[in-house]
Amino acid sequence: MWKLILRRFLIMIPQLILMTILLFALAKMMPGDPFTGRFSAHTDIHTLLRLRREAGLDDPWPTQYFRWINNIFHGNLGNSFVLQKPVATLLGQRIQNTVWLGLLSLGLVYTIGIPTAVASATHEGSFRDRFWTTYNSITGGIPAFVIYIFMLFLFGFTLNWFPTTGSVSIDANGFWPVLGSRFYHLILPALSVALFSTVSLFNTLRTSLLDARSADYVRTARAKGVSNKRVFWRHIFRNSMLPVASTFGFDLVGIFSGAVILETVFGYPGMGRLFVQSITTRDYTTMNAIMLFSGTLTLIGSMLNDIIMSWVDPRIRIK
Repeated sequence: MWKLILRRFLIMIPQLILMTILLFALAKMMPGDPFTGRFSAHTDIHTLLRLRREAGLDDPWPTQYFRWINNIFHGNLGNSFVLQKPVATLLGQRIQNTVWLGLLSLGLVYTIGIPTAVASATHEGSFRDRFWTTYNSITGGIPAFVIYIFMLFLFGFTLNWFPTTGSVSIDANGFWPVLGSRFYHLILPALSVALFSTVSLFNTLRTSLLDARSADYVRTARAKGVSNKRVFWRHIFRNSMLPVASTFGFDLVGIFSGAVILETVFGYPGMGRLFVQSITTRDYTTMNAIMLFSGTLTLIGSMLNDIIMSWVDPRIRIK
C-alpha cells in the first residue's frame, strides 16, 4: 500500500508542473486585463499603463510565470486586482461555504442513489424498478441549470420556503443560530443537486447489482445454503460497490472545487461563484489560484481513487 502511495505521489510532481504551465498560459491568452474595465471617457491612459507596469503585467510571460511560482512556494498567492484583498483570504472565506454545500449535496446523493438502486435491482421488472429507472432517465436528460432555476423559482420565490441568496442570515448571532441559518440556506441548493444528480450512481450500481446476481460465486454461495439476505449483502452488494468506489475519490475532492452553475444560480458565495467573478473581471491572481487549487485537488482525487480501489479490492495490489 505504501509503495502505491509513494509511486502515485511521485507521478503527481511532473503533472503539477505541466498543469501550472498550462493554467498560466491559458489565463494570459485571455483578452483584456484587470485594468481594461476601468476605461472611461475621463480615464488617463498613462495611469492605466502605470498600473499595468506596477502589477508586472508588462513583463515577459516567463518572468511572470516564475515570479508566480516563487510566490506560491513562499505561501503568497498574491492580491486580488479587483477586490483588493489577499487571494488566500478570499479563498479561505469561500472554501468553507463550498465545503458545507458539497458535503451535504454529496451525502444526499449517496443517501438517495444507493437505496433507490438497490430497490430497483432487487425488484427488477416491477413497478418500483420502472419508476426509479424512468425517474433517473428523465432527470438525467434535463440540463442542470434548468433544474436549479425551476427549484429556485418554485421553492424560493413562489412558495417562499427557503432563502434565495447568501449563506447565513445577517441577523443570526451566536453559534447555534448561525449554524441553523447556514443549514437553512443549504437545504434548497443541496436538494436540487441530490434529487436530480443520482442518475450516474443509480445506473452504475443497478447494473453492477444485476450482473453480480448471476455470478458464479453467488450461485456457489446459494448452493451451500447461504440465506438470500446474507448472499445479497455479503457478496452481491459488496462486490457491486467497486465501480462506485472507483469514483468516490473524485466525488469527495470535487466538493472543494465548487459548483460554478449551482452557486451562481442560487447566489451562494462559494468557490464557484468567485471563479466566475474572477474570469469576467480578468482577475488573474484569483483566477489562477482557484484553477491551481482545483487542478491539484483533481490530481489528489485520482490518487485517492487508486488508494481506495486497492484497499477495497486486494487483487489490485497483486503484482
